[in-house]
Order: sequence, then structure tokens, then C-alpha cells
Amino acid sequence: MLGLNLAWPWVFAGLAVVLTALGHVLYKRYANTGRKSFLVLTALAFISIPVASYFALKTLTIAQVYLCAAMVPILTTLGAKFYIKESITKHHLIGLALITSGTIIYLYHSV
Repeated sequence: MLGLNLAWPWVFAGLAVVLTALGHVLYKRYANTGRKSFLVLTALAFISIPVASYFALKTLTIAQVYLCAAMVPILTTLGAKFYIKESITKHHLIGLALITSGTIIYLYHSV
């Protein structure tokens, strides 16, 4: 049970990251289609982010939570590729690999 309690802040940090990326993809979908439902979903995603961040910050440091936000471009790029069918170039992949490796190295040493 103790391990589960230690995992919850990371779950909330991950949720904040996923909601941020989802909000970006939904807003792009709204911009492409003009459908108000995507705008409402975008607003709900962005309104939920501070709540998830608050619960993550109750245990994690601001540095840990803030660095998790570096994962947003990765999820946003993947969401745009698979949901909106945007293309990903070699330069996108190089940038995403650098972001991922730097984030993992920093978070590994901060835990």
C-alpha cells in the first residue's frame, strides 16, 4: 500500500502532462473543423490541468513536476500524427529524442 501512495503524485503529474497535450490537440482539431464541441473539450482539459498539478505538487518538487512538462511536445506530436494525421519529420524525431533523454536523465537523478 505504501508503494501506491508514493505513485499517486507521479500519476497526477502524468495526468497534467496528458491533459496539456490533449488540450493542444483538441484545440488544433477545433481550429481545423470549427466544431464547438472540440472547443468545449479543450477548455475542460485546460481547466483540469491545475487540479492535477496541485495534487502532484503536494508531494513532488516544482522541479520534478515542471520537468515532466517537457513531455508535452512528445505527446502533442504523437497525438497530432495519429489523431489529426499530421506528418512527423526526421527533425521532429531528433528533437523529441533529445527532450526525452534529457528529461529521463534529470528525473532519474532527482528521485
